[in-house]
Amino acid sequence: MRAQALPARRPEWATPPSSESDSESWRQHLARASAYNAFRLSNLHRRHWSASLREVQPLAHQRVAMRVLAAWLDEFERGYRERRYPAWGIVLGSPGPGAGKTHLARALAAEVCRRGKLACMVTEPGLMDELREAQRPESDVGIVQVRQRYVRAPLLVIDDLGKARVSEFVAETMFQIVNGREEAGLPIIATTNMEPDQIAERYGPLYGPYIVSRLVGMCRLSAGGAPVSTWVVMDGPDLRAAGDVT
Repeated sequence: MRAQALPARRPEWATPPSSESDSESWRQHLARASAYNAFRLSNLHRRHWSASLREVQPLAHQRVAMRVLAAWLDEFERGYRERRYPAWGIVLGSPGPGAGKTHLARALAAEVCRRGKLACMVTEPGLMDELREAQRPESDVGIVQVRQRYVRAPLLVIDDLGKARVSEFVAETMFQIVNGREEAGLPIIATTNMEPDQIAERYGPLYGPYIVSRLVGMCRLSAGGAPVSTWVVMDGPDLRAAGDVT
């Protein structure tokens, strides 16, 4: 999935203030411009730019996930101005589709972009398509550039982890991204319909156990006591089928 092209006309809030002497107006403009640029590069569709985790009314099966996501956002807000980001990640799992995993992960990504920091959100199949496209001779960017974009973003959200048709390229690429972010202390938020052992099996013995080991290791929050797992299972009904999420 490619970043969206700039619209022909920028929204009014992206226009600089007319007076250079109004420092507060310029600070607000720079904050809005940073948010605009983050959204533009995030892969989020424009209709989701207004998504807010604070406005989600969680259903019973989503409450634990919401508490974990809110804790992550609270920690992010305390440090993002100094480029200090939570090093721990979150995996939102469910046995079937439509439990609201993507909806919640997308809302968190929008919260990060709204604060002027890049949150890249991409499905696993979309990520692999983008990397394959970068290998073509006529591509404007190389595969290393694309991969580094996903390794270095303050937040990476991988939707539908385990959905790409697995090949050695897919397994190796996923390992490089997960390993690169773990080494840099940068978080991953992922959604999946698979259990850890299923993910490990899907990626194969060469990479699968190591991908899962790193994800499980990242999904730990120390809250003054024993670490708490942030690999959360949301066992609920298919809300898309009921028309309750988009």
